[in-house]
Amino acid sequence: MTDPPPGAFPPAEEPPRSAHGGRRGRTALAALLWLALRMAVACGGTQATEPGAEGSIDLLRLAGATSYRAWMEREGWEDRRPSSSSARRFAIEGGALRLESAGDSFLIGRSLPEGERPALAEWPFLRFEVRLAAVPRGARLEGEARDDAAFRLYAILRDDPLQALVYVWSWSLEVGSWSRRDRSLWGDFRGVHRKSFGRGPPPEGWLTVEVDLRRDFRARFPGEPLPRLGGVALKADSNHTPGERSLAWLRAAGLHRASLREAGHAEGARLGDAVLWFR
Repeated sequence: MTDPPPGAFPPAEEPPRSAHGGRRGRTALAALLWLALRMAVACGGTQATEPGAEGSIDLLRLAGATSYRAWMEREGWEDRRPSSSSARRFAIEGGALRLESAGDSFLIGRSLPEGERPALAEWPFLRFEVRLAAVPRGARLEGEARDDAAFRLYAILRDDPLQALVYVWSWSLEVGSWSRRDRSLWGDFRGVHRKSFGRGPPPEGWLTVEVDLRRDFRARFPGEPLPRLGGVALKADSNHTPGERSLAWLRAAGLHRASLREAGHAEGARLGDAVLWFR
């Protein structure tokens, strides 16, 4: 297994610049994740989610934020594992959200207010800007033994039954392929589908990743009516890969009516300081 290229891991004390400003605990963690995902849809958020002027809905709303705790309170984000405070590792740096784990695991979520949840039929494209710096080597989302990833973004769609599309960067899951845990002792995970948008050592610089939620939902839940987006969640974990860590920054995440393809952008094109990927 190859090592990440030199320079791929920037020092933790130097955040990237923004162009815009153990096995024993596995079942317990699974239980908390299951409850967290259900809570993210069942509970109403504290902030409205309104369309932007250019046909977009900002799901992060980092503008003006400097304090991680204050941002979480302002925007209705919550730790979905009460015994594990994300403020130990997560922070806001240079206009971006820093997501880190070091032999541990953190999950935060935000519920969208009832009555203001965007319909996938109208807002099918999820676009996010991410920079990865450390990926837990040897992690395998194909199974449960080393189920870690450097970055996970959850689009939570339904509560009963639980349905979510999760976009991940891990070490080995092939790009474009899906992974699913059918069940645990604590709940039914059949509706949580994880799709790889990248794997292995992290690339240099920022990525703008666009995914088609409408297409992916139809592929994973054929014949079902398109839902609304009920919530979002973010996770960083390296608790199943001893001696490894994860590190990523996220500076934007939003829903869009139109794809960048329709505007003439191609795979690998540069958008400011980021490289565009369609997944």
